[in-house]
Amino acid sequence: MAGKNQLERIMYLDSLIQQGMRPTKASLVEAFGVTAKTIERDIEYMRDRLLAPIEYDRISNGYYYSEPGFFLPAVNWNEGELLAFMLSSYFLSSFRGTPLAKDLDVVREKLIAMLPAQLEVNPALLSETVRVIDRTVPVEPSIWLDLVRAAHNQRKVELEYRKAGAKGTSSRTVHPYHVVHHREAWYLIAYDESVSSLRTFALSRIQGCQLRHDERFAREEGFKLENAFDLRFGIFPKDQVETVVIRCYGWAADVAREHLAALAPSETCNNDGSWDFTFHTCQSEELVHWLLQLGAYAEVRKPESLRQDIKGRIASMLAVYGGNG
Repeated sequence: MAGKNQLERIMYLDSLIQQGMRPTKASLVEAFGVTAKTIERDIEYMRDRLLAPIEYDRISNGYYYSEPGFFLPAVNWNEGELLAFMLSSYFLSSFRGTPLAKDLDVVREKLIAMLPAQLEVNPALLSETVRVIDRTVPVEPSIWLDLVRAAHNQRKVELEYRKAGAKGTSSRTVHPYHVVHHREAWYLIAYDESVSSLRTFALSRIQGCQLRHDERFAREEGFKLENAFDLRFGIFPKDQVETVVIRCYGWAADVAREHLAALAPSETCNNDGSWDFTFHTCQSEELVHWLLQLGAYAEVRKPESLRQDIKGRIASMLAVYGGNG
């Protein structure tokens, strides 16, 4: 067991004591390949930081708990904590395909090893009744890591990028600001030198990524992503914030109330039972995609440009599906 860290050594020592054994300092030194001083520091940590009633038995030269029934704080998981851990492990699946995936799996396994032998809640029962459906678009791990490093170190990057629907790629020199996981896909938020503005790039369509180690960039002073992009609804902003009014009918009013909550809309109930939701956003593109899911149960009242945009898309869909019939 050489090379174990302090947490693993403490957990191992605790497990031996819980089994009724009295491990000696010499046996722990041999088991972990560390010095006697290291084991002494582990014991002190258990006493001082974990409040473990660990004592030394001079007859057996081993360690034991003077208070029967003691458990290390780290292993006393209640039902809520266990459920939170299991759910968090599901959400970590968003990092599948990134260089962090392997390390996160190791962390998860270490946490699982810390669970006590007896639990009031069976983990298997929770895993059978709770599901998080993950459809994260896969990305190239090396590209993900290069972009994260470039954003952190403020280094320019040369991208080979294929726009959705394009047959070939184009070269872009960009200033990476943020790598963002949004609606089951990874994106790069970056300043694009070719258009002199911020753009959103899907990592799944980045075909090449070359860091310019000798070329730094400086973010605009006071820049905050949430202000520039209005992250309350999406990551594909327009240049200006608009006032939007949506009228919802029937069940769509409840759905809108839930999905628009982050935008803090004002609500007005109309005589026919419909509801008007008024809010401000620059995320008209993602708003269109969401509204089309509501079909005839949602109507854009303002702005007129957004209303005409949706009318045009519906007309295009009708043409695909055979006109008005």
